[in-house]
Amino acid sequence: MKLDGDLSAAAEKMTRAICAVFDAAPSIYLYGSVASDDFRPGWSDIDILVLTEKQITEEQAETLVSLRQTMLAAEPENPYYRLFEGGMLTLGAFLLGKPDRVVYWGTSGQRIMSHYELDTFSRYELAKYGRSVFGADDRSIFDMPESGELTAAVRKHYEAIRKYAVRTDESLYSCGW
Repeated sequence: MKLDGDLSAAAEKMTRAICAVFDAAPSIYLYGSVASDDFRPGWSDIDILVLTEKQITEEQAETLVSLRQTMLAAEPENPYYRLFEGGMLTLGAFLLGKPDRVVYWGTSGQRIMSHYELDTFSRYELAKYGRSVFGADDRSIFDMPESGELTAAVRKHYEAIRKYAVRTDESLYSCGW
């Protein structure tokens, strides 16, 4: 994974800030365009997954939910902190799809939720190209989507493009690609 200097520094600072919230070190993964060396400034986000052994406490969740804004306030010229998107939860809840205290960062904001799961393409990217940036690297136990599931996800995107592309002047990227 080749990150430019500023992006690499932001990822390292974010990793340290997340780790400082926990008593025991979490496992932190980057996936998506950052991990596949396809990050494009102004377009890409920074997909992150933080997995813990113990459930995130309410206090930790409150700190984590506002961490992007806290870091951005400290370094307002840094364009990367607002781009981190993903979930923070226990490894067991992530693997089994069980309820948990989850901190979610996304385009629509940040919040504390009870469930978190990746879509088919994100699961594929995490399992195939994801990079462990801190803690135990448990990617070998991540569920790689099967061929039929990938085909169904592609079909769903294709149907959305067929439905909406004729009514908009937006690019294919507006459909999530």
